[in-house]
Amino acid sequence: EPPQEQEEPLPEEAASPAAPVQEQPEPEAAAPEPPTEKTPAQAEPSQEDSPTEEPEDMDLSLDDADEAVAALGSLDELLDYAYSHKESDPNAAISAYRAAIDRYPDDSYAPFLIIELAGLYKERASYNEAINLYAESLGLPIIAGDDAMVQEFSKTLRYLGTVQDILNKHQALATPFSKLTPEILGEIEAEFAKRQAK
Repeated sequence: EPPQEQEEPLPEEAASPAAPVQEQPEPEAAAPEPPTEKTPAQAEPSQEDSPTEEPEDMDLSLDDADEAVAALGSLDELLDYAYSHKESDPNAAISAYRAAIDRYPDDSYAPFLIIELAGLYKERASYNEAINLYAESLGLPIIAGDDAMVQEFSKTLRYLGTVQDILNKHQALATPFSKLTPEILGEIEAEFAKRQAK
């Protein structure tokens, strides 16, 4: 019940005439808190500053992220953008890493970009994308020309295949890698060791 300046007995909150004055600023301060809220109709009345722009910035769709990344010129700009969005907006980071790999496939840093991008895919439980990324990267000259790198990437590719097989067996393919239980991780390691021994 909104408190009003009446002298009749009201709930204790409204006993002080200063209470109505103090309650109005609180909704304004609290309005920006839910960045995941995507309903413009709910966000607009709370604040006049159009807070609907904040959620879009914090959670870009892949198309919006691709557009933002297209405006970036150098590898350093792409890496800075990817790093700054890695936690808050993985879609944007994925777009930046993909663009960096596409634009600079011969750069000595390309293998690390592939590892970073695969890590983001694993955290989204996008194991197919991670597997495809490693498989395609074996054809890049910067990797194909380095035997140690080829062995490492091939090993990671086999490991991800094992992860996918075990998760499929447990009907847990939608589980991000960091959320896997110790039991499932142990089973993955045991199966991978068995496959490596063959």
